Parts: sequence; C-alpha cells; structure tokens
Amino acid sequence: MTLGQRIQALRKEKGLSQEALGEALGVSRQAVSQWEADASLPELDKLVGLSRLFGLPLGDLLQLEEPAPQAAPAEDPARLQKRRLAHGLSAAAALLLAAALVWTGTGLVRTSERLAQAEARLTALEAAAAAPRLDPAAPLVATFDFEATRYGNDVNFALSLTAAQQAEGMTVTFQATRASDAAVNTVSKAAALSPGSSTGYSTVLHVPDCFGSVTTLTAVFELDGQRCTQALARNVSVGENSASWEPLWQAQG
Repeated sequence: MTLGQRIQALRKEKGLSQEALGEALGVSRQAVSQWEADASLPELDKLVGLSRLFGLPLGDLLQLEEPAPQAAPAEDPARLQKRRLAHGLSAAAALLLAAALVWTGTGLVRTSERLAQAEARLTALEAAAAAPRLDPAAPLVATFDFEATRYGNDVNFALSLTAAQQAEGMTVTFQATRASDAAVNTVSKAAALSPGSSTGYSTVLHVPDCFGSVTTLTAVFELDGQRCTQALARNVSVGENSASWEPLWQAQG
C-alpha cells in the first residue's frame, strides 16, 4: 500500500472528507487529493500532524516497521542443498548491494531525524498554545483602591487591587508616572499577594518630589513574557489635606 493509499484509508476510517482533513492540517482539499493520488508527498510537519490526527506513530503511518518473519515450510534435503548453494553464490552480490544502500540508508536516517525534529517543534508549539495566557481584551482589574500620605514633598501611595484574571506565575507591578515642568519620571514597585488572598495585590509606592505635581497610576501584569497594562487613575494630585484623581477603570460585576 502506498503512502497516499494509506492516508486515504485512514481518512475514511475517521469519517473525514478531504476538505475536513485539509482544514485540520491547514492545507487545501486539492493538496489532500494530491497526497492520496501519490502525486505529491506531505511536508514533514504535515506528516507529524497526520500521525497525531490518526493516532498512529510516524513509523506506522509510513509503514517503516518490518513485518514479523513467518516460519518457512519444511524442505527436502536436495532442495535445501540447492538453496544453500544459491545463497552462497549470491552472498557477494548481497554485500555489494548493502554497500550501495549505505548512502540510501544515511538518507533515511536523516529523514527520520528531520521528522523527529519537526515533531519536537510541533510539541513545543502545542505546549506554548496550552500555557495560560492573559486576555488583554478582558478586564484585568476587578477592584482598586489607594491612599496617599504626604511626607514633606514626597508621597507614599498605599496601593491595592483585586485581579480579574489570575494565572500561576503572574506578577503585578504598580507604576506612578509623575509629570513636572522639568521632566516626566516613572517610579515602579512590584506588588505582593495580600495575606490570605489568591487575587489581591498590594504595595506601598514611594514617589519623591510629588507634592503639587500630577501623577498617573498604572498596574502592569506580566506572565511568561506577556505584558498587559491597566491604567488605574490619572490627574492624581496630592495636596496638604486632600487628594483628587480621575479613575480610569470600571468595577467588574
């Protein structure tokens, strides 16, 4: 059975049309048709995809395994002697044939290595796709609150929030961006999980020379290289006896 016939038989066993198989592998129906007609061969990553879709090892899909040897029927002594003689005469030819197959065998080994590499890359991609991710289109903050305490020209912001999204390994950092006539400066500090909470984060952020200036408060969420930012409040102004700000988030639920 050719590889194309093998693909066709397995596809029909799964009850898939050529179009459905093509969609599962990211190719056209015409490509599947060419495979089954043995007019072209699937690329390495498609072979890996076919083996996984059909639930077969690559070796089984490509029919690389040798069939189990069958017991030879009993022979009479004269015929056995002739067969041994013929075997002896063909030994030299067999050695020459083995030498000729060395290059072909090397090519098969290299192809097998490439298949293994393609399967490893696909496994890594699948693992990455299955890893938890933050949804930047969904709310990141469920609740947020802060208190500002002035010490001379410096201000301490006691910041706390409840995360609307949570995943193992996620970190939250609070930032205060201070604008003055001279420059724009940003102060950051990582938040810690609040005691007894799995979604509450808090910290105290010290912002120097903040008295009388306008500050923006932001939360930065990071997870496995992914970075999402949620603006919390802007136009934060801390006076001697009061503070004013404009909220930039909406309570969820």
